[in-house]
Parts: sequence; structure tokens; C-alpha cells
Amino acid sequence: MSNAFAEAPAPKAPLYLYIDDAFRDWWTNHLQKPPIPADCTVVRVHNAIQGHPESLRLWKKHIDKILQQLGLTPTTHEPCLYSGDFHGERVLFLRQVDDFAVASSNKDTAIALINAINSQMRIDVKHLGIIDRFNGLDVHQTRFYVKITCEKYLLKMVKGHEDLLHNIPANAVPLPADSAYIRALENATVPSTLPEKLALKEKMGFNYRQVIGEIIFPMMKCRPEIAPHAIKLSQYMENPAEEHYQALRDILSFLANTIDDGIYYWRKSPRMDLPIAPMPVLHPDNYLIQDNTPNQEKLYGYVDSDWATDSVHRKSITGIVLVYAGGAVGYKCKYQDVIAHSSTEAEFTAACDAGKMLLFFRSILNDLGYEQEDATVLYEDNNGALMMANAQQPTRRTRHMDKAFRYYLGKTNSRLCATKYCGFRYISTLTCFAV
Repeated sequence: MSNAFAEAPAPKAPLYLYIDDAFRDWWTNHLQKPPIPADCTVVRVHNAIQGHPESLRLWKKHIDKILQQLGLTPTTHEPCLYSGDFHGERVLFLRQVDDFAVASSNKDTAIALINAINSQMRIDVKHLGIIDRFNGLDVHQTRFYVKITCEKYLLKMVKGHEDLLHNIPANAVPLPADSAYIRALENATVPSTLPEKLALKEKMGFNYRQVIGEIIFPMMKCRPEIAPHAIKLSQYMENPAEEHYQALRDILSFLANTIDDGIYYWRKSPRMDLPIAPMPVLHPDNYLIQDNTPNQEKLYGYVDSDWATDSVHRKSITGIVLVYAGGAVGYKCKYQDVIAHSSTEAEFTAACDAGKMLLFFRSILNDLGYEQEDATVLYEDNNGALMMANAQQPTRRTRHMDKAFRYYLGKTNSRLCATKYCGFRYISTLTCFAV
């Protein structure tokens, strides 16, 4: 929508702009209107305008009203995501400020919806056809699956670091997952003076803070397997050691050699109007997404946690991933807020956090018409946390976890969540969803 803010009504308080020579020339020569009198110095603005603090809210209210008039209803917790029946067909609609995406099984229905929106706009929405790119994501539409990647972004990023990546061997994983390697990063000797910092930066040949920012984007979009490593290395942005530079370079090398990796979402039935693409070659340890046929319309999740492996502040790390249609739809990798007294506490704290995410995604799916009737299964690998959840009985050593315990058990009792055992082969398996 190229004219988004100007489509919305003006703020309630009158808004005026000063008239300059460029505006006078545009008014007379472009619009072919009578010249503006010399004593007229301001003009009243009758629509929202880019840069005004209220414009974003006014545009949101304007487009929301139009979409709801067309029969689309926003979800409760993601008001930019709509669903509804249009011309007798189920339609999903996503708006991100002035970018729209329409999902329907019939192309004519999507075009009709766009035309209906255009009928209430002064300047038409630009129709770009079947989606292949949206807000930095590359979308591959194939007969059996939809795959999202960051190929174009990564190609551009790698091109900017060609000298840095020269003669660096390809990595099979972002970084080693063993505790000895992580401990070496935590105990690395950092520069103590500004000249030392500048000398190290020049020696390594790149800006540490800049590259951290560059890898955060694909991590957030569709590359969750680098999340724990990117989060760890981002702690040293202010004063990185040589070991941190080398680790960040290794992540950059991993991304450079896996540019076309991404997340696969499997269709319920083939789309015969779309091309056939190669089926993904799955890594033996990446078993979580191999099951591409059953439970496509059921949300389920995996949660794991280490226990105080960070030698600096001893906080545990939570890893969560939620799966729908065979691919990750939500994931989180973060330090826990408190220091866990046991591995069971760390795991149960992670499960509580995962339960909140499950409820959020269940609500969205229910609002979109894909109701999750059964309890959402959350797979956990700690027997202590599993027994606490399923037996619904705290122990003497977990009384300090009362609030988290009662919250998660409340959701278990109401049959919104169900906890099951799943043995993970690696602690980082939770985030290994890119193929």
C-alpha cells in the first residue's frame, strides 16, 4: 500500500503545514490549479501524514475498519492477523503496516479481496502476485510444502564479508555444543584498554557489533539453530576477546555455507498448480521434522533446559520450540530470570514458560478457525519435572516454586497442556529445525 498514511483521516486536532516554493510549484504546474495567494502561508491537512505521531494509529484504525466490513476478524492476541469467509471461502489476511499478505486456496478469491480493499482506497494496492518474498523472508511455494528462508539477505551479508570468509572451512554446526568450548568463551581474556580493543578489531578484520546485528535478523526469522550461540556471543559486544571474534566468524561461515536452509511447512494435500521441488534431505539427528504427515493440524512443542552451565552468573538457559504443519512456528532461547537450585527446577521453569507460549499459539489458531480441541502435548526430558506436572504434587524441595507450579498445573488440569517424556540426544536439538 504505497499511500497508506494518506488514506487515513486527519487527527482531531487541526493540522497545518507551511507552504514553501516547491509546494506552490507543485500546486500550480502539476495539479494545474490557480496560484496560491502570496499572503497564504499555511495549508490545512485533511488526511494523516507520514511523520505525525498519530498517523500509525489512524492508519491502523482505518484499514481495520475496512477489513472488518469485508467480513474479516482480527485474532485476539495478534490483531494484525485476520481470518474470515469471503465469497464463501476461508481467507487469512496479514497486515504489517502497509504490507499485506492474503492466503486462500483460490487465487480468484484473493484477487477479489484485494479489489474490494481497492474500492475503498484513493490509490490502489499494488498486486504483486503469488508471494515469494515478504518483509525480508524468501517464501518458496511448492506442490508439497512451503519453505521460508533468508537467502537474499544472507547472500548480501556474505558478499560484504568475502575477505573474512576466505579459506575458512565449512562448519557442520554453528558452534560446538560441548561445555568445555562454552567455558573457554566465558573465561576468555578480554582487552583491558581501548588501544588493545582497537588493535584486536583491526587484527580480526571486522566489526564485532555489526556482525552480531547481521546474524540476529536470520535468527529471528527462520534460523533458530543459531539462537543459543548468537545470544551467547551478543553478551560480549562491548568488549569481545579474540575467542569471541573467532566464534562469531564460525557462525558467519556456517550461515554462508547453509544459505538455502530454512523451515518447511507441509501442505495437507498437494497443490497441483505449483511446481514440484526437491524434497529436503534430513540430518539423522534432525528427527523432529521428519514426520511430515500426521498431526499436521495439531500444535505440539518441545522444551529443554541446561542447569547453571554459565560460569559467570549461573543462570540456566531455556530452549523452546513449537511445531505446526511440520515446521517451527514459535521458538525461544533465553536465560532464566532466577538461578535454579536443581535441574528439576530449571526444567520445570522452562516448562512453565513453554506453557505460556502454547496458550498464546492455541489462542491464535483457535481464532483462525483451526481449533485445538485436545490438550497440546509438550515434550520434556526431565523425569522430575515430568512427574511433578503429571502427578500434580509438589515436593518439599519445590515449595519456593509455588507460583510457577500452580500456573502450569492449572493449565494441565484444564486439559490445555499435556506433558510427555522425550529423550533428547543433544541439548541444542530443540533449536535444530533448519535443514
